[in-house]
Amino acid sequence: CDSRVKDGRVVLGVRPQDLSIADDGQGSVRGEVVVVEPMGSEQVVYVMLPGGSRVIAVVPSEPAVKAGEPIAIRVRGEAGHLFDTETGKRLN
Repeated sequence: CDSRVKDGRVVLGVRPQDLSIADDGQGSVRGEVVVVEPMGSEQVVYVMLPGGSRVIAVVPSEPAVKAGEPIAIRVRGEAGHLFDTETGKRLN
């Protein structure tokens, strides 16, 4: 954690296109699919995480997912950015 963060709390910011569907155990976070918007070659998947946080992922249309299904998602590569919860500033 960056030494400039006073309370040690940070927020991870990720673009929906930088999330992917994962197999369990691949650095993934589990949640439940709430809504799926098919968009041709991709689908917009709204996921409810434990604790009530929500995430939106834009993923390929295959494999198709359905509302109510459990799902594992992960961040592709190093696409995420950390932000200080107190100041909102991006951390390097």
